[in-house]
Amino acid sequence: MQRATEPMPSMVLRVSNVVSYLLLILINTLANKGFFGPTNADVSKQYRTPLTPAGWAFSIWGIIFALQGVGAIYAALPMGYASPAKRAAVNTIGYGWQLTWLFECCWLVLFPRQTMLAFVGCAVLLFAGLASIATTCTRVYRANAAMASVRATAPAAREAPTSKAILYALYFLPTSMNTAWLSVASCLGVTVLAASQDAGLGTQNVLAACLAALVSAIGVFILLQHGDLAYAATLIWALSAVLDAQRVELVRMLAVLAIVVLGLVSGLTVYRRWKLRRQQLEAASVEAASAALQESLLAPEAAAGGVGVGPSGVATM
Repeated sequence: MQRATEPMPSMVLRVSNVVSYLLLILINTLANKGFFGPTNADVSKQYRTPLTPAGWAFSIWGIIFALQGVGAIYAALPMGYASPAKRAAVNTIGYGWQLTWLFECCWLVLFPRQTMLAFVGCAVLLFAGLASIATTCTRVYRANAAMASVRATAPAAREAPTSKAILYALYFLPTSMNTAWLSVASCLGVTVLAASQDAGLGTQNVLAACLAALVSAIGVFILLQHGDLAYAATLIWALSAVLDAQRVELVRMLAVLAIVVLGLVSGLTVYRRWKLRRQQLEAASVEAASAALQESLLAPEAAAGGVGVGPSGVATM
């Protein structure tokens, strides 16, 4: 993805990101003030399910939205576009965030209606938002893999560590966290729909357990496939909140198991990265030592090659 010919993101994309973000914050503020009806917290309390997390879990939205907001503003600013890395990052996100925000805003307006059709619509909107952000996240994974390949084959193309950290924090991190959180929220939407239709407690417990297992399995796959620690950390956060709020043994046991597995695989991922980094440093050190040795061996030959013997037998340069 990181190419010298990476096109400049269009002004329409950059400006619409900021405008869409401001609309997202406006709709969220109105929803929290009860403008569209009962607040999300009130509705969630009325339709508690075996997958409903503790209230503190939803504070993660603040982190996601804050990072996305700074990312949208940074994309609109002209600074940093001399680097193909920023151009590539903004182009990779594209309109994916905006489409996800649209689905989230529609959900905020519809959720307080509390009818069967409204809850069905909310579930559809959550999965639509998940599909949108997951597609964007997949593009980010591919872009990261492409950039890693470029860095490995062309050291000169490596961006400064500060630039790399900024792009990670403003684009990769919120996209990954949003995807992981929406995967949980989408499953929660299904259980809310079941609870609104007075499904039996046993049915709700089994449904919640199956959905939690599915989300956790996907998280483990993403960890193994892409090494995405932010995705795993978000799932651990959500599952910890479910464990804190629920007393259903089946769901609690599954949440504990999922947290342990995600934690172990995350630790393995960190170890693999550390091991790979150490091997790269050792290889670079050996290569540098080899180059220095070769240079030292060639130096005497170059000096001797510059000395000649004249006709009179006197050494000349």
